[in-house]
Amino acid sequence: MSKVKYCKNGIEGANVTKRGTRIILQGHDLLLQRKDPLFKQLEQPRVTSGVVGMNNHFMYKIEQVSSSNYKVVKTEEGIGVIVQVDEGMELIRIRTNKHAKPANMYSNETYLRVSTCMPTNISDFETPGDTVLIFNQDESITSVPLEPNTFLGRFLEEDIRAVPVSDLLEIIPYADILDYIQQQEAQLKLNTRRLDLTNDNATVSAPILRVTPDTYSDTNRPTPQQGMIIYNQDSQALEYYDGEEWRSLVFV
Repeated sequence: MSKVKYCKNGIEGANVTKRGTRIILQGHDLLLQRKDPLFKQLEQPRVTSGVVGMNNHFMYKIEQVSSSNYKVVKTEEGIGVIVQVDEGMELIRIRTNKHAKPANMYSNETYLRVSTCMPTNISDFETPGDTVLIFNQDESITSVPLEPNTFLGRFLEEDIRAVPVSDLLEIIPYADILDYIQQQEAQLKLNTRRLDLTNDNATVSAPILRVTPDTYSDTNRPTPQQGMIIYNQDSQALEYYDGEEWRSLVFV
């Protein structure tokens, strides 16, 4: 799954190969040559390829326009991508909004307008599942699919995207994470069942060591392992397991 951009204001002309399957973009020059009436009404038009960039999925609209009377002969909307080819930039149609076969747009008596567009129905969004819609500052919308083991994020000047967990340490170095933890003054609560320090010389050092007092008693002790220390609320004493039995620590 790829993210898809939905936006306005992108428009340019295009030529079609004789078989009607390949659409080669021509920028604004073709629309100026054809004296396209719609293009002349736009105040600050931008080329479609400049709005969406290369190799990015976006929602397109193709209009086949009559060269004689400028009437729209055929219209198609769908999801596509612009790629660089030997002839220039080509629009690759991935799917149409009606999931029909892409239309043959070739005719000697017409030319094409290729523009970006916004959905008019929620069903027009490319949302195959587990997808988030992002409303951007430029008034465009991006659908971002979230694969398993990814989260939604934005770093520095990047767009919002799906970030794999494996990329996290590349974006936030381990040293920065360690420094962040070391600076925390708030209480940390961990739900983990066990915390192991694996270094042979590992040491737990703190001004106060507190064993939770309300967990164990004479009738309720953990599955014993040699070296365990608990607080017995019945005897109100610390107990340790020596490998054979629980023994109370005697205070003098």
